Amino acid sequence: MSDLYSKENIKKKRTFPTKNTILLVVLVSIQIAVIVFACLYKPQPLDVIKEYDVVVVPADDGSLDVEYTLLWEAVDTSEELTWIEIGLANPYYTVYEDSLSSNIAEYSYINEDGYVALRLDFKESYIGGDQFRFSFRINQSSMLCKSDNYYFYEFVPGWFNETPIEQYEFRWKLEDSIMQNNSNSQRSGFAVWSGSMECGDYCLMTVFYSPESFLNCATVDYQAFDDSGAYNGLSGDKTAAIMVAVFIIIVIAIIEVNLVDSFVSYSRGRGFLTGYGYHVHTFGRVNPVYARHRDAAALSASSTGHGGRGGGGCACACACACACAGGGRAGCSQKDTFKNKK
Repeated sequence: MSDLYSKENIKKKRTFPTKNTILLVVLVSIQIAVIVFACLYKPQPLDVIKEYDVVVVPADDGSLDVEYTLLWEAVDTSEELTWIEIGLANPYYTVYEDSLSSNIAEYSYINEDGYVALRLDFKESYIGGDQFRFSFRINQSSMLCKSDNYYFYEFVPGWFNETPIEQYEFRWKLEDSIMQNNSNSQRSGFAVWSGSMECGDYCLMTVFYSPESFLNCATVDYQAFDDSGAYNGLSGDKTAAIMVAVFIIIVIAIIEVNLVDSFVSYSRGRGFLTGYGYHVHTFGRVNPVYARHRDAAALSASSTGHGGRGGGGCACACACACACAGGGRAGCSQKDTFKNKK
């Protein structure tokens, strides 16, 4: 008999896989930890806007005087904040220099591939936990649109894709010539839009004026607001974290399948290797229930066969041949069992 099929080697191969069991438990624990992390993970913004106030006053020529005031909080503790960009409606604007708050060192115009903004550089740097307020005022032209029966404005103050806004209040100076607007409320002679915003949220302010309001004022062709540039950057980070977690879980699951095979693989004589409806082996020994059915079948074959020894040999040979042809390792393993039994 080959050493490969000795009782010692077979017993060694068919003992309980303790090491694989421990590794399997560890991998399952890692999977659970990854799932919990993906569910609980909440990306943190670098900054938070505590207050965002915008006041709009239309001028007689149809342009808009717009004043911005923001209370900003730096959250990130790894990098100092020294400048901020505020998105604007179009490149046709002028900054009132005397309106700049005292903490603004300088400003610059940005107009790159359709992205229009005002960059503000501060005199000081700010880091996690610092709060500071800054303000400025601009004149924004090329905003007035005209229809057959009215003049109107559609104005979206700059939004922030990766910075949430805890509280905003946008105000528009009310006049008798205003026919309609989409504000939340009115207060002290202003139409008011207010609330809070997640990253990428924006507020579309729409105000309609009577056809006599801006006679002989320059107007522009109306173009519907395109919000394709508005998105929640933190939500994207959350999605990326979930994708990474799914990848890790799948990789670990592949490893786990191979470990589980150590419990049920054919080479260990357990799991899917069955005979007469029962597992052939149970952790290092022949299953006694299977053995009784095997012996009974062998006895029945020998008593009904032609020539006694020929019948017994045929039962073993035929059973082994069929098993090997049909199941590969399963048949060979079962044939080895018969040899060891003799």
